Amino acid sequence: MKNWDAIIIGGGPAGSTCAITLAKKGRKVLVLEKEVFPRFHIGESQLPYMNKLLQNLNILEEANKQNFIKKTGAEFVNRMGNTQRMAFAEQGSGRIFDTFQVERAEFDHFLLKQARAIGADIYETAKVNKLLLKNNRLQGLMYEKDGKKYEAYADFIIDASGRNGMIAHHYKLRKTNNKLQNIALFRHYENYNEIHFDGTPGDIQVAYDENRWMWTIPISKNMISVGLVISEKKLKEEQTNATNEEIFDAYLQLFPRVQKRLTQAKPFGKIRIESNFCYYADSLTGPNYLLVGDSGCFVDPMFSGGVFLAMATGMKAGETLDQILNKQSNEQQLLQHYENFYKTGYDTYLRFLYWFYESNCDFYKALNSIPIECMEAISKEALTQLAVQLACGNYWSENSLTEYLRLQEKYTTFKPFTPVYECPSYSKDELKN
Repeated sequence: MKNWDAIIIGGGPAGSTCAITLAKKGRKVLVLEKEVFPRFHIGESQLPYMNKLLQNLNILEEANKQNFIKKTGAEFVNRMGNTQRMAFAEQGSGRIFDTFQVERAEFDHFLLKQARAIGADIYETAKVNKLLLKNNRLQGLMYEKDGKKYEAYADFIIDASGRNGMIAHHYKLRKTNNKLQNIALFRHYENYNEIHFDGTPGDIQVAYDENRWMWTIPISKNMISVGLVISEKKLKEEQTNATNEEIFDAYLQLFPRVQKRLTQAKPFGKIRIESNFCYYADSLTGPNYLLVGDSGCFVDPMFSGGVFLAMATGMKAGETLDQILNKQSNEQQLLQHYENFYKTGYDTYLRFLYWFYESNCDFYKALNSIPIECMEAISKEALTQLAVQLACGNYWSENSLTEYLRLQEKYTTFKPFTPVYECPSYSKDELKN
């Protein structure tokens, strides 16, 4: 006899959102999280489409009470100090024009508390150490908590364990994304004051040079996150003659505008490293399981899409499982639809990313790189609007820009699949503008 409708491995944004979605539908949900929240995590800059998703989950109002930093755009700056700003208000009418910069420890804890409040059972310090299978179908999990081992059974298991990817590793589903072999070095700075920033308060700042870029993200009133994204090969070369801290500081010196933003700010803690930066899986569902968020694909942070993609796939997974449990349609068809939805979102984000990297992180250079014959029916202003919408999270759209990107064979990551044009944030009527 099953104890649960669904067991979710991991309480991050993907797992919490899946739990919220299922609990709202009256499903019995168990979340097994190995750590105690709040806990540190990278991925602090969010997207406006994520805020709309929070609104759809009826928790945006509560999120607005958390005092997260408001973000209304992104600044791109090169070594010469030339800047371009992408304002989220350029999306066009009918959309949310702002989002959050967050300390992920607090944001993720907020989401997990919402899942608990809605009715999901949350077990922290519960480390899953074994999958329980019968006839090659997942039946449940063995986990350890407070020194004791337990078994839990469910109709479906959702792998929201991020890069740990317990189910993904068990079935050997992951593949390396050879197009983006990047590593991030990052640290926080305290005693930060936004008054030293000449741009729009709250903006993420992307400072770029050939083959590397840096971010600055204000995550609280007096704390800012600063990171360097560089190729794994280049970093290894530089590590032969310098420490990670020396490498980080040397790149920081390349960008005076970034240094000015950090006036009087002091390093807080050691340099951290995020490796294993880009991978994907072509198979995201199987007998009694689904992969959500980072468990199935991990993406470069250039356009801050990771958390939104995780939450969107977590919500879609919850909706899919509810339909399966209601026997509303053929189970295999529903799982295939979910897999295509997942791939559509991540594939679009990755294509946008490859396109942007090819233009050396220059937004307008990227726009001008599109052959004019591909955009005959659209003005430059309309194309810019589509690009801003895409940067805000419009990954499940079917328009001139996304179709152009999807036609570029060189940007292909996944094996061929049928795209799903179902935006998780806005309805089709809301997206007509």
